[in-house]
Amino acid sequence: GELPSAPDINAGLFDAAQEKGEMIGMFFGHDHNNGFHGKVRGIPLGYAPSAGYNAYGPGRRRGVRVFHLNQNDLREYSTKVITDNELLGDSPLPNLMTLYDRMPSSFGAAKPMIRKGVAGLALGVGAAVALAVLGKKRKK
Repeated sequence: GELPSAPDINAGLFDAAQEKGEMIGMFFGHDHNNGFHGKVRGIPLGYAPSAGYNAYGPGRRRGVRVFHLNQNDLREYSTKVITDNELLGDSPLPNLMTLYDRMPSSFGAAKPMIRKGVAGLALGVGAAVALAVLGKKRKK
């Protein structure tokens, strides 16, 4: 999908995990378009794609990574990504995706939308009150 989002500074976490020799795996979520896994220098690494719709991502391939663990030996496991399309099939989610794609990414970005909504609500309430007053006058 896209390059993994690695940190700008190498803090040595991977090297320390490899040196210790006890790491079962390192898996990371919310990497938008990525959902792959594999091994690097003997340590399983993997990503899960975005699961929610409030960020860019792989459309109907959004999903979660599921692990099946062997309780007797945690190094024996299987993993896969289950997508929303697999879980929900032909659902109304494309419409929700359209809604979420238009959602603001922060409160600051939402402020103009909130102002517009409050102004529209105020106009609607004002019009309703005016109609109610006019209706009462006509009944007299």
